[in-house]
Amino acid sequence: MKAILNVVLTTTILAYSMNAFCLEKGQALPHFSLTDLRSGNLIQSDDFKGKVIYIDFWATWCAPCIEGLPKLGKLQNSFSKDQFQVVAINVNDDVETVEAYLEKIDANLMILSDPKNIALSRFKLKGIPSGFLISQDGKVVLSHTGYDANFIKHLKKEIHKQIKSQ
Repeated sequence: MKAILNVVLTTTILAYSMNAFCLEKGQALPHFSLTDLRSGNLIQSDDFKGKVIYIDFWATWCAPCIEGLPKLGKLQNSFSKDQFQVVAINVNDDVETVEAYLEKIDANLMILSDPKNIALSRFKLKGIPSGFLISQDGKVVLSHTGYDANFIKHLKKEIHKQIKSQ
C-alpha cells in the first residue's frame, strides 16, 4: 500500500510541476535563433515583432503532428503573411529527415529546425504537438498540447481577435 501511495504522490507532484513550468498566457516569447529549412536563413524570435504568429512544435515521428501540418498550411493561406505567420519548429529530428519529409507534403509554412531541442526547452513543453499563439507585442495569447476536433476553428478565431487589436 505504501508503494502505491508513493507512486500516486510522485505522479501528482510531477504533474503539478509540469503545469507550473509550462509557458503560459501573458508570458513573453522566449528568445530563439534557428535555421529556416526552406530559405537557409537564420531566424530569430525578434524577427516576428509586430506580427501575430503561431508557433507549432512537431516531429516527423509524431502522427498528430503530421496530421496537423497540412491544416496549419491551410490556416496560413487564409491570412496575409504580413499579418500572421505560422512557424513550425521541428524537434528531435535531424535536418535530412525533415527535408525528406517536407518533399512529400504541400504546406506553405516556415519550417525551422531545432535538432538540439534548444527552443523546445525554452518553451518548457510538456509534449508535442504543442503550439503557442503569440501577439504582436510578443506575449503568449494561447497555448496547447495536442489537437482536438475544434482546435483550428478556435485558433482562427483567436488570430482574428489579435489581428483586429493591431
